[in-house]
Amino acid sequence: MVRWSIVDCFDDIDDSLNAFSTIFNEVLDKHAPIRKVKIRGRLSRYITDEIRELMKSRDLWRRIARRTSNSDAWTVYKILEVTKNTKLSGTCRKILFPRVKSRAILTTQASCGRLFDRLSQR
Repeated sequence: MVRWSIVDCFDDIDDSLNAFSTIFNEVLDKHAPIRKVKIRGRLSRYITDEIRELMKSRDLWRRIARRTSNSDAWTVYKILEVTKNTKLSGTCRKILFPRVKSRAILTTQASCGRLFDRLSQR
C-alpha cells in the first residue's frame, strides 16, 4: 500500500511535488519497470513483398516441422528456403548489375547485400 499522506506533510509545494514524484516513480518502477529491448536491424532494401511473403511462409512451415517432426513439413520448409534464396539473389543482381562493372563480385547473397549497402550510401 502506498502512503500518499506523506505528500500532505510538507508546507512547501516544491517539497510536496518532490515527494509525490518520488513515490509515484517508485510505484512505476515496481509495477512497470523499464525493460531493455533489442531492436533488430533493418531488412535489406532489395527484399520485395513477394520475398517477404515467402519468408513468412517458410517460417510458418519451419514452426510446423519442428512441432510435428513431420518429414513432409521439413521438405516444404527446405523448398521454400531455396526458393527464397533464389529470388533474393536474383532481385539483388537485378538491382546491382547496372551499377557494377565487374559481375564476379556478385556471387553470393552476402556480397550482394554488402555491395548494395555501400552503393546506396552514395
